[in-house]
This record gives sequence, structure tokens and C-alpha cells, in this order.
Amino acid sequence: MQTAVGILGAEIPARRALSRRGIAAILVALFAGFSGVLVTTRWGIGASPDSVAYLGVAHNLMSGRGLSLPFGDLTDTPLTRFPPLYPMLLAGLGQVAADPVVAARWLQAALFAANAALVAVFVARVVRPTVWAAALGSLLLVASPAMLEMHSMAWSEPLFLFLGTASLLLTGDALGDRAWKRSAAAGALAGLACLTRYAGISLLATGGLALWLWGAGGRAQRLRRVAVFLASGGTLPLLWMVRNLQLTGNAAARPIVFHPVGMPQVWQAVDTIARWLQIPRGLPGILEVAVILLVAAGVLALLPGIAGRRKAESADDGPAPGMPGPLRVALLHVGVYAAFLVASVSLVDANTPLDARILSPVYPIGIVAVASGVTSLAREAGKLRTLLFVVLAGALLVSVAATLPIVRQGYQIGLGFNRTEWQDSPTLARVGELPDGDVLYSNSPEAIYFRTGRRALPLPQRHSRVSQGLNQEFAAEVAALRQQVAGRGGAVVFFRVLAGPDRMSEADLHDLLGLERIFEGADGSIYADTEGS
Repeated sequence: MQTAVGILGAEIPARRALSRRGIAAILVALFAGFSGVLVTTRWGIGASPDSVAYLGVAHNLMSGRGLSLPFGDLTDTPLTRFPPLYPMLLAGLGQVAADPVVAARWLQAALFAANAALVAVFVARVVRPTVWAAALGSLLLVASPAMLEMHSMAWSEPLFLFLGTASLLLTGDALGDRAWKRSAAAGALAGLACLTRYAGISLLATGGLALWLWGAGGRAQRLRRVAVFLASGGTLPLLWMVRNLQLTGNAAARPIVFHPVGMPQVWQAVDTIARWLQIPRGLPGILEVAVILLVAAGVLALLPGIAGRRKAESADDGPAPGMPGPLRVALLHVGVYAAFLVASVSLVDANTPLDARILSPVYPIGIVAVASGVTSLAREAGKLRTLLFVVLAGALLVSVAATLPIVRQGYQIGLGFNRTEWQDSPTLARVGELPDGDVLYSNSPEAIYFRTGRRALPLPQRHSRVSQGLNQEFAAEVAALRQQVAGRGGAVVFFRVLAGPDRMSEADLHDLLGLERIFEGADGSIYADTEGS
């Protein structure tokens, strides 16, 4: 008896020490994520065309001009192409920081830490009470090159990840709850995710389906909780779309045209997942697919171990005991989100790239599955635990090594339109000297607005970005541009770094528009009608 007490007395402090170290590892991950974004964005938050749209809308909100875009047309245009929550949040924080660009930098850093914390909570909920599994999840997130890059840009995806992952976690917990409050809260989070990215509709579909299939109680109870979930989540997005229809006649500025997913997009998705797994570049695509399928099969094979352990330890998972509710819902969302992307690319926007940004909602779910599966394996590994630890440590080191170049690039020369080459652009400097009344056209209105604050209109494109088909209005748009520039003394600003086969070329500016070069810099040129009209 004394021996048993002695052993127990030594074991409890040891476990507490391990828990403290695991919590310390989680805190290190949160600090690394937060500070990593700040270091990477030394020159300012990374800005792409989408980023400039968010920041421009935030600036208009702060200026009392409502939810509207300050570039791309001669007057402000209502925001419809993007949901409103992210620019609204930037505008609110911008009141404190005095600038939405500064606010975006600190918000993205905070969201990186918050997403790492949420993954840790998710993993702990799935494989509780393993603190080290939670620490592994948060470390895998912050060590990811794709996640660091995404959180270093003024994009809505980090906010979407936080809201979406929290909604999936709460939906999973709601499966075994016969009350409606958790369902309402999970739906509200999914609705906020919809107001961040239209892809949030996949969260509403996932939650409604999960509560109907796996929720506790009879059919009437499940139906009631599905209705509560969809009502709390769908009301605000529905009102937003009604507003868009009233203003523009289109719910999301995206017409429906059939253009099915092709093999180039499939291979792009394969390449994205291969980069997540740090598969060396240069391997044949078929080998990348084989490795991805092998990893996925290995993780899925380990999940029943989690289910079996939890079934033996607890009976609080609702009518389908075993696999934890949050993990079950998260895996369902992977399939629903994939179906959403196929439908979106095929019917709405053929220009959607299946890159790390678009596929990002899958990444935290993958981390939760991997951390859960690895923990299940570690419990049964015995003498192989040391080898497993070495493999995990090596994987983390490889991820960190791949992340460092992004940090170095951001720190040294900046990201997106905050790169030093844009900050020191001679063409943009010359744009600032043009008369204020000039109507400006450009192959990058976003760069002009972001760097100079001036409004600019886009050049006509030969192909539609949305449908990838020929732009039937190209000739009419070119004629309108010619008349506008000649009639109002405007100019065309052309950046060579953004030239492409679907865009107007510098030769077109002379041949189709009859314009002459009035300025030439190292990065671009400015054209105008030197003869007048």
C-alpha cells in the first residue's frame, strides 16, 4: 500500500510537470505566430488586389462613405463582390490605429495567435486530456509557410479560419446537447464566417447536415435544432444578399456560367497539398498523389483508435459514440467544402485558384486529424515513441526551414504592394505629379490607389477572368477608353511586372488607342493622347 501511494505521489507531480511544459509549448507557439507576422510585415501588411479592396472599403467607412469601393470606377461603387465583415472590422480597428493598413497588420498577427490557440483547443477537445497533442497542433500551424504567408497579407481568410473552425468545434459539441443554445451559437459563428467569405455557406451546410444526421434526440428535436442553427447563421448573410440585389441586381457580383473544373485546377490542388506536406518539388505528379493518399490513409487508419479510446472512457458524444463530435463534423466539412469549390469553380468563377489560400479551411482540420492520429499512435507505440518524437521534431524543423525564407523576404523587401520596389516605383512617383482632374486607367488600379490614394479604372481585358472566355465587350470598352482619355485629358499607367497574355499590352496602347508614351520608368510607362481631341 505504501509503495502504491509512493508511486502515485511521484506520478502526479510528474504529470503536472508534463502538463506545464505542454502549456508552455502552446504559449511559445502563440508568441511565435504573433511575432512572426509582425517581423514578416516590417514594411507594412502584405497587400494584393483583394487586400486593397478590403482596405479601400475600410477607408471609405471611416470617411463616412459607406460600404463602397474607392477605385475601379469614376465614382464609389457599392461593395458586393466581397462580404462586409472583414473591412468593417478593419474600419473599427482603424479608428483606434488611425489607419486601416496599420490595423490590418496587428489584426492578422493577433489572428495567427488566435488560430493557433483554437487549433490547440480543438485537438485537446478531441484527444483530451493530452496537452502535448494540443501543443503539437498549435506548433504545426505556426510552423506552416502557407499559414504564415496568409496571415501576413491583408486577406479575410485568417478571420474566416477562426470563425469557421470555432463554428465546427461548437457544432461538434452541440451534437450531444438536446438544448438549442449551442446550435444557435454555432450557427451564429457560421453566419459571421459567411459575412467574411461567401464560402461560409459550406459551414451552414455542414452544420445543418451534421445536426440532422448525428444530433441527439428524436427527429423532431433534431429538426428543431437544425432550424435554429440555420436561422441564427443564415439571417444576416441573407439580408446582405437582399441588399446587394436591391443595389446591383446581383447577390454577389458573380453571374452563373457553366465552366467545369479542369485537370489544371486538379493538379494545382495536388501541388498545394504537396507543399503543405513538404513533399520535395520536382517529383512527378503521380508520385505526389501517391504520397498524399498514403499520408491520408495513414491518418484515417489511426482515427478509429481515438474513437475506441473515447468510447471506453466516455459516453458523452451523443447517439453515435466513438469518434469525437468536433472531429466528425470537421471531417464532414472537408467533403462539403470540396463540393462547394467544385460548384463555385464550375458555375461561378473559373478564375478561382485552388491554392493554399483557397484551400486554407482544410489545413487546420488536417492538423487536428494528424495531431489526434499521432497521439493515438504514441499511446500504443511503446519503445517506438522515441522514434516517433524524432520524426515529429524533424517534420517541424523542415516546416520552420521552409518558413524562414518568407520571413526573410518580408523583413528585407516587404510583401505585395508594400514591397520596396512598389514603394520606390518611379512610375508611381510620376503618377503623383499628374493633374488631379486626369482620368487614370491602369493594369493595376489597386496599386495606384494603395500607393498614391488616387482613383484609377481598369484596362479592358481580352478574356473574362470569371468565365475564362473571350470578352465580347472588349472592342466597345477600348472605344470608350479612347474617348474618355482623349476627352478628359486622362492617362494610362502601365506596369510591366503585371503584363500578361490576357491583358492589354503596351503595343495595344499605341495601336488600338493611338496613345503616346509621355513617361518611361524602370517598372512601367505612362501613356496619353498628345494630340488632344
